[in-house]
Amino acid sequence: MKKKIIALFLALSFMMTVFAVPISSAATKKISSLSISKISDQSYTGKALKPSVTVKDGSKTLKSGTNYTLSYSKNKNIGEAKVKITGKGNYSGSKTVTFKIVPKKVKISSISESKQKITLTWSKVSGSVTGYKVYYSESKNGDYTLLKTVKGTAATSFTTKALNSGTTYYFRVRAYKTVSGADYNGANSAVKSKKTSGKATSAKKGDIIEFGDYYWKVLDVKDGKALIITNKIITYGWYNGTITEVTWENCDLRAYLNGSFYNSFDKSDKARIAKTKVINKNNPWYGTPGGKATDDYIFLLSLEEVVKYFGDSGKLSNRPGDAAWISDQYSGERIAYTPGGSAVGWWLRSPGLYGIAAASVANNGDVLVFGGRVDAEGDYDIFYSGVRPAMWIKL
Repeated sequence: MKKKIIALFLALSFMMTVFAVPISSAATKKISSLSISKISDQSYTGKALKPSVTVKDGSKTLKSGTNYTLSYSKNKNIGEAKVKITGKGNYSGSKTVTFKIVPKKVKISSISESKQKITLTWSKVSGSVTGYKVYYSESKNGDYTLLKTVKGTAATSFTTKALNSGTTYYFRVRAYKTVSGADYNGANSAVKSKKTSGKATSAKKGDIIEFGDYYWKVLDVKDGKALIITNKIITYGWYNGTITEVTWENCDLRAYLNGSFYNSFDKSDKARIAKTKVINKNNPWYGTPGGKATDDYIFLLSLEEVVKYFGDSGKLSNRPGDAAWISDQYSGERIAYTPGGSAVGWWLRSPGLYGIAAASVANNGDVLVFGGRVDAEGDYDIFYSGVRPAMWIKL
């Protein structure tokens, strides 16, 4: 009997060994499914950088070496570095994240001023940078505008053009390096400020001032801004390239003034040009539609504005009979000249007699309310086609 019991026990033990179901352990989690914090930009040191990585499984912060391992690559030079996170223990799989290595923070060593020009000098940073970006603002805590990109590893100074007199300017500089078409920007330097010499910029009606590459006549001053128009004809050409019904809103001349002409100003001048809501009235004598209001940096004067700022005899609002133009005691004030001294007519933005015509000022100063064909173009001796841009600038 005892032998039968032993035999039965051995048989049962054998079956349990062969057919036993293993006790399941906890399933591993994929590293890629966990929360991995973004790695902040790292400043270049010339050595391999190994910033820490925070990996969380829910609210639990995992430990490097226990729950995962880290493997870094391309982590010495300025550019994009990588770190591979590989699961360990109850965590499996891997995930690669990137971080940026950027130039070191720039230190401005000196700032000086002479004749409204400000010179910044800074210390060269290591890492074979592409250059430096100079930013400025008229308020320490305001928005900063990129003023100049100074290219060259050895570049350590920059001098502005003549700025507004009696004005405090704030500057900061940062190094950058272009890698595979992308700029890696270092941290901004501490802000440095300098006040330009002389009295604060002011202007009054009738003044001739220099702005950008041109001289301008001040037509009006209000709310810290001045309305200015070029003192001379700066170019000539058509109001629109094709003979078609057109308004100021969609004419070629508006596109030019607010495109390539506007972009010919440097960043500091652009910051002073105010965007203006331009009202485009119908022709007061013929009723030709003026089109929608526009938002412009640069524009032409309208019929109403040219008589307002250059002299109003009342004829625009009270048409003399069937007159097609205004000839009055103010015609001489409206004559414009080329740099060479020739009197030339100039475009206004208002429509003329028909939709294919735009009003203008003739070379003798008369206001041509009936206008000229929008595709008119010629030499400086014709009645119209000269261009005198106007804009509001901040003083």
